[in-house]
Order: sequence, then structure tokens, then C-alpha cells
Amino acid sequence: MAFFSIIEGRKLLAVILCIGFFLLLIQPFSLAEFNKVELHWRVIETPHFLIHYHEGEEVFAQESARIAEEVYPSITSDLGYFPIPKIPIIIENISDITGGYTSLLVGKIVIQAQSDPARTSGTLSWPREVIAHELTHLVMIAALGESILPLRRIMGSLVLPMWFIEGLAQFEAEEWHSLKEMQVGQASREGKVLSEGDLGAFYFFDGSGRTAGYYQSDSFVRYIFQTYGRDKIAGILSHLRRQPIFQLVGEVSLVSGEGLLYPSPRFLSFNEALVEVIGKDSSTLYAEWRNWIEEKYPSQRESEDLLLLPGKLLVSWGKRSQHPVFSPRGDRIAFVSNQGYDYAIFDLYLMDLRTRKMKKLDRMVDPYFSFSPEGDKIIYAKTRFYPSSRAFLTDLYEVDVESGRMRRLTFGLRASEPSFSPDGKRALLVKNEGGNSNLFLLNMSTGEVLPLTHDKDGLTQNFSPSFSPEGDRIVFVSSRRGQRDIYLLDLEAQKIISLTSDEADDRSPVFSPDGKRVYFISNREDGIFNLFSLDPEEGEAIRQHTRVDSGVFEPNISPDGERILVSAYKDGKFSLYLLSLEDLIEVKLSNHNGGKAQSLQVEYREEGAGRKIYPSFSYHPSLKLHYILPWFSFGPEGSFFSLEGYASDYLERHNLHFSTLLGEDIQYDLSYLNRAFQPTLWGNLYKVRGYRIFRTILYPT
Repeated sequence: MAFFSIIEGRKLLAVILCIGFFLLLIQPFSLAEFNKVELHWRVIETPHFLIHYHEGEEVFAQESARIAEEVYPSITSDLGYFPIPKIPIIIENISDITGGYTSLLVGKIVIQAQSDPARTSGTLSWPREVIAHELTHLVMIAALGESILPLRRIMGSLVLPMWFIEGLAQFEAEEWHSLKEMQVGQASREGKVLSEGDLGAFYFFDGSGRTAGYYQSDSFVRYIFQTYGRDKIAGILSHLRRQPIFQLVGEVSLVSGEGLLYPSPRFLSFNEALVEVIGKDSSTLYAEWRNWIEEKYPSQRESEDLLLLPGKLLVSWGKRSQHPVFSPRGDRIAFVSNQGYDYAIFDLYLMDLRTRKMKKLDRMVDPYFSFSPEGDKIIYAKTRFYPSSRAFLTDLYEVDVESGRMRRLTFGLRASEPSFSPDGKRALLVKNEGGNSNLFLLNMSTGEVLPLTHDKDGLTQNFSPSFSPEGDRIVFVSSRRGQRDIYLLDLEAQKIISLTSDEADDRSPVFSPDGKRVYFISNREDGIFNLFSLDPEEGEAIRQHTRVDSGVFEPNISPDGERILVSAYKDGKFSLYLLSLEDLIEVKLSNHNGGKAQSLQVEYREEGAGRKIYPSFSYHPSLKLHYILPWFSFGPEGSFFSLEGYASDYLERHNLHFSTLLGEDIQYDLSYLNRAFQPTLWGNLYKVRGYRIFRTILYPT
């Protein structure tokens, strides 16, 4: 690391080699987002986008390019603005994290090429939801002004309420699906709808509050624009774009009579835009929406109270107690809970069903695991930072339930959702690669990993695998072509067959102990997640076993086939219930629509596999000036002009930050950060004199 300095006219060149700098490189907080010099990047150019991707992600990048172009017309039309430059989208699959974000000042979108399908619902593909969500953010802020002078964009980010920013992104990117209906409906029934103030700042809450904020904001925005017209979105943004951001302020001294006139920033007014475009302010619209949802969601049905009784409640810790699993003897259960953490951080627990005593087995685990056949060990996944890879990767661990001794099984495998085979010699895994989730089989003795599904379309997700009692079949969920269905994989016949094939959202399949039925969760009746089952061999009618208003999830049947564990959403959180199979209803529904058998080697692709392939070229970094912040100050104590700016290439390999102050003398600070090598290089050229200001008098320091 080198510092180049000019101080008070005397040149000083100092080169400092800092060993601590290299130590910082192994810490996750010091990592540059794209400081992976071994990766080779390419760029796909479309009419409106520049899709950046590294090796291994070309299929997903092409799919992302097509999706971005598909959603671009509707989003820009709704928002009434068409960005001038082509929009950079960065596709990366370096760490085992999901989602995406928008850099508003830089004007780029970053997408992680992995998904968590259990957290979403609806018929839209996960890349479509993420890309459309982030594109809405970018176009909305660009609609306020694309000048390199970012003051209007900064003001917009500060004054626009979160319910409008995130609700609009949800409205444009996602459907109103069953998970949203479940959580918003129950919040309304229980009087837990967020206040207008909380809805405007929910991003500062914990994970549970943020989830409620996202879903309720979506409902609020849908109500406004479905009631008053979708064209009002563009009208609101256009009004904000026209509002002045400066105003003249005058001051007159009552003693001397002297006057002073100077410009002052003026904050944008969201309420002013609402009144002008819709005719009502934010508080009035919020009150209307609040009354609307309270009328929409009636009181709970009696049937739910008859099933999820207090006496059946097993665990209700934190906001999420989930994924309950019986031990092979049925005398204990394991589960995860986020007690003491934010919304999506879990600890692994073991409970004795007879004494109800519990103990913690491990901290900060992924929420899917499996008992060994003997019940003495649990296999699970954890995501941890890898210093050598400079990334967060997911690996498998094993814990002894008696001693608590842990053992790491894999190193850099990037696998999750492990499930033991009945003989304990193999384990099912899920790996995320190229936008797809596929199933793999791990040999517990040799460590050999074999693929079971081979989807490579950048969209299909295979997850939630579970062995049959004999170990010759596997049930899992596959999300493809806008559907989430239950599939059966026959290991001996090397075939895959769909057990359900319809528009319902089916998830969490498990075999009964005798292997004759598959229990699963679905929203196929009334759009509410309930428990169902089917016979995987005979093709008889699907049977419904619960009818609750809130939702049940993640069933697990006891080894004796007499009890069932579920995670139920009630009172605004997920809790564990222990039910008798005799407590359940049994209602026959229509025959399930299974598909024909397919070879294990088949690669499922979206319809229209011959869609357009966009050209690509090697990435060559070039600096782009992202913003300049000028500032003037005039006063009796002195006047000055300051200028601050930032430039970089889209992968942030080269970063230039500069600031200058023109007053009594010239001061400046120029910093350059190079992330194209290992280690990172940093140069700093500056001439700075500090000041302290007290009672309007300047004191040089």
C-alpha cells in the first residue's frame, strides 16, 4: 500500500508496507465485492442492458438478459421514464448468498446467481422477480434525474417512504401470492398492521418487521394503483422530477436593517406529488387502505382453532421455529429456531419429547438437516467465510447429539439441504450452479458426489429432497415453467416422474413410514398452505388433511406413523405443533395430474429453447464518472467552493474519489483504489488543512 502526499507545498513521498493490510484481506468485511482477480468477465450487450458475468454463468446471464428485456417495457411504461444509458447488470456466483441490490449513485444492478425457492411463491421465475424488483428501483431513482449532479436522487432516497419505494418494486416484480396473503391477512385479523410511520421506515426493523413491511407495502401500493389507476405511478414521479430542489431564503437583521439573500436546498415533497396527481395525501390513502384490508380479511374460521390448539403447541421461540424432524426412534425431535437472532439466523436444537427438555447443538446453521439412521448424529449445513476463497461458502457438518461434538464433512462443496439415506451410506444434497439448483448424491465413505438432476437452463430449481424408507426412491420439489410440483426419482429405474403437475404451489414432500403415501404442503385449496397426501404408485385422488386459515408447513411423520410434526404460522410467527394423525381430516380431491417418466439425464429447459442469444465480448474496464457534488458557501467569515466526485468501472476494479476546497487556499484529496490485483493497491494524493469552527470563527489547527 502506497501513500503519495503533498503537504503545505513540500513534497513527501512515502511508501508504507503494512503487514496488517494483508491480515485484513482475510476478513470478510475488508473484501471488495468483485475483487476476484482469477475470474474472467464477459459482457452481453442488449438494446437496453450490459450484462456482466464470469465463467460458469453464461447460461444464466443469457437468461437474465432475456428477462431484463422482457420486463423493461412494462416497468419503464408504468414509471413513465426510459433511462438514457444502457443499464449495467452484474451477475455473480462467488458466495453462497441470494438476492440482489441496486447501487443508486453508481447506477448498476447486482444479482446473485442463486435462489432460495422456499422463501417465495407464485408462478414467476426467481430471476424474473429479482431483476424486475431491482430494475424498478433503478428506473424510479433515474426518473428523478440522471444528471451527474445527484442531489435530486439523494433527496428522493431520503424523503420517499419505504412503503412506496419497496411496495412499487414488489408491485412491478411479483404476484400477490399465498405467502403474502397469509402474513398480511393474519396481521389484519390480529390488529398488527404497521402504522403509516412504521410502514414508511420498516427497513430499520428486524427481519420479521422488514418482511411484514415488504408484504404490507405491496398491498398498500396495489390498492392505490388498482383503485386510482396504474398511470398515477408515472404522474407521481413526473411531479417529483419537476419540483425545485433550491429556494431563495432572505434574512433581515432587526438591529442593523441589513438583508441577506441566499439559495438553500428544498426537500422534495412526496405528499405534494400525491395530492397533485391522486387528489389525496399519504395519510388519507393509508386510512383508506387500512379500512379496505380490515374489511377484506374476516375473522378466523373455527376449524383452525380446533386443530392448532394450545395443547398441541410444542415450541414457540422467536419468530421462526421451523423444520421439525423426528428421531428414528420417535422419542426426540430436532428443529431450528431464530430465538435471539434476526429473522433468518437459526440455531439447531434437540428436544426430548417425554421430558420436553431441550439443548442447543450448534449455532447459526442452515435450516435443513437430517438424523442418521441410528439417531446418534445429525447432518446439516452451515455457511461460513472461507479466507482462501475470499467468499462465504456452504458446507456439511455432523454433530453427535449426545456429546455435542461436531465434525466438518466437506470443504468448499457449496452444498445444502442434506438428507441421510436409510442405510446411512449416502446423503442427498442440493447444489446451486449457473442459476439452477440440482440434486446430488454424496457417498459418506469416499466423499464422491454424483449428480441426480441435470437442469442447466438457468431457471429450474430442484430442492427439498427426501428418501423413501427403502432408500430406492426420492421425492423432491421442482420449480419449472412457473410451477412448483412434487417429483419422484426412482434410483433403480433411473427415471423421474412428476407426481403433481398443476398451478398449485406444492412443497416439502416426505414419505410416510411405510412408503405408501407422500405427504406435502400445498395452496391448492383456497390459496392457503395446508397438508395433503397422495399415493405415489396408484395415482388415486389427492387427500386434504388440514384446513387452517393461516398456513402449515414442513410436515414430518413419526416412525410409528401415528403422529405428525408441522410448523404453523399463527400469531405472526412460525411455531411447532405435534398432532395425531387421527386429528387430521381426510377429504378426497380431484385426481392428481402426474407426468410421464423421464430419464435422469434429461435436461429440463423452458419452452422456446431456441430464443435469442445475445452477443458477448470480453470485459475491458473503463472509468465512468458517476457523480459530482458541488457546494458553495458565502458568509462574512469567508467563502469557499467545494467539489466531490466518484468514478469507477462497473466491476469497481478501478476506483477514483476526489474532493477539493477552494477558499483561502486550495485544498484537495485524490484517492485511487485498484482492485484488479492481489493485494489491493491504494494511492492517496492530498493537500489538506483542517479547521475547527466555533461561534462562526475559524480556528486553523
